[in-house]
Amino acid sequence: MERIIFFLVAFRATLAVEYIVTTVTSSEYSNSGTDDILYCTILGTEGKTAEYRMSNPGNDREVGQTDTYNITDNTEIGEFRCVSIRVTGTDGWAFAEISVEVDGTPSLALYKGFGWLDDDPVEVREIAFCITDFIDKTDNRCPKSHPFSYLLNNWCCSDDQERTLF
Repeated sequence: MERIIFFLVAFRATLAVEYIVTTVTSSEYSNSGTDDILYCTILGTEGKTAEYRMSNPGNDREVGQTDTYNITDNTEIGEFRCVSIRVTGTDGWAFAEISVEVDGTPSLALYKGFGWLDDDPVEVREIAFCITDFIDKTDNRCPKSHPFSYLLNNWCCSDDQERTLF
């Protein structure tokens, strides 16, 4: 009797993950909104996604407006930890809230308050909003690639001068 042997090739399929990034533009000032271009990157315990342009049809990021950005990425990042937002342009953007939903599971609001991003040389151009357990609490540092980070009510920056920007 002839034996037929089937070999199964083991592989790890990477499934696409759906991220919904929600931002709320501040209503504190009449110039809180922006027409600048914003980009975001999702960071996890094992990696990060590509950088995605945050843009919806129409006029997003207006004063007091809530905007959602749908991102689909198949990069294996492990457990979600941060969203990094970068601005290009000189219009600036004042934000009041940032949150991320991962495959239908909402995170806590990663930021609530008042923050500012601007591509001016003396301002902050990129900031990462992280859940608290992403930092090494022994020396209270941010992810190396994102020195300006907001961690659930605590800024962790490279020095106290940067902390006063917000």
